[in-house]
Amino acid sequence: MTAMVNVFQCVADGGVGGGTTHVLQILANQESLGSMAILTDERSYLATESRNFVSNVFETGFFRSRLNSGPWKDIRAICATVSPKIAHVHGNRAGFQCLRSGIRIPMIYTVHGFHFPRKKFPFRILAKQAERLVIQRANHVIFVAKHDLELATSERLISTSKRYSVIYNGIPVGEKRLDLESNNSVWRAGFVARFVSQKNPELFVRIVSQCPTLRAAMVGDGIHIEQVKLLIENLQLQDRIELLGALSREKVLAFLRSIDCLVMTSRWEGLPIIILEAMREGVPIVTTGVGGIPEIIEHGKTGFIVQSENPLEFVRYIEMLASDSGLRKQIQINAYCRFKSLFSEEEMISKIAAVYRETVRID
Repeated sequence: MTAMVNVFQCVADGGVGGGTTHVLQILANQESLGSMAILTDERSYLATESRNFVSNVFETGFFRSRLNSGPWKDIRAICATVSPKIAHVHGNRAGFQCLRSGIRIPMIYTVHGFHFPRKKFPFRILAKQAERLVIQRANHVIFVAKHDLELATSERLISTSKRYSVIYNGIPVGEKRLDLESNNSVWRAGFVARFVSQKNPELFVRIVSQCPTLRAAMVGDGIHIEQVKLLIENLQLQDRIELLGALSREKVLAFLRSIDCLVMTSRWEGLPIIILEAMREGVPIVTTGVGGIPEIIEHGKTGFIVQSENPLEFVRYIEMLASDSGLRKQIQINAYCRFKSLFSEEEMISKIAAVYRETVRID
């Protein structure tokens, strides 16, 4: 295929998650953003779902090894074939491979949260340097949270002359739900995330163990699934925690409507889309205060932020929500209003479109 496209999207991690949802939103808005091509991880969820929006979908083995030459050679070949005006890369692994490819078109880099601060030496130094190189190469850097911009500045990853924007993730506003009261006979908490160290699913299990009246369900899959299953068994929680596996976006939204509270236990984040979806659906949130989360949640007003990994701190806020319907309803209303004013998909796409136009014009 030789048709020219405006934007080449490059995404290494194509698994179910907020970053993938964000890229699918971009692909769905080609009328505003321009025609697209996309390269992502082979046989991934994103590779499959992208075909609902674009015909130029390419796959490669991003996770075989960072030194694998396949991805950067594929990037070079794809850009020679479809002739994009801009490359928009998401995450450092994709950015680093674009850097290796030597493509000369303008590049926009979206930071979906920095991972290097959590890595051990010497990998932390290497990952930090990789971020610096990709940011230096980018014509424009998009941060999904002010927290990441502040970190990039404090770590001297970004120069004062670099063009950048903070563009919050957004989702379709939809209609405000009116059925804000719980339909469950017992209070039900939910967890929605990949079962990996970043998301800390084991902490969720321990939270449930400290709240005997709580019932819970976990949506997701990943390398920590066996640890989670073993912990549930050791704490004898098989009758109180249901493991639902990875679900499609539509089923995740249906799951949110079935629970009374969303609990997030992440160790680090960018700006999680699942929180926005919960706010839209009228689901109260109890969460760690990492990354851009405090830019979404106002503690005590639109949800609750826990500043530690102490399960009892989570339980305290969960029990407050369960026992006080007036507090619960006020938080639901406040959260929806904040979501609607700051985190709409329309606003997000409009700002990304402005970055695309500016990047092409400067080039």
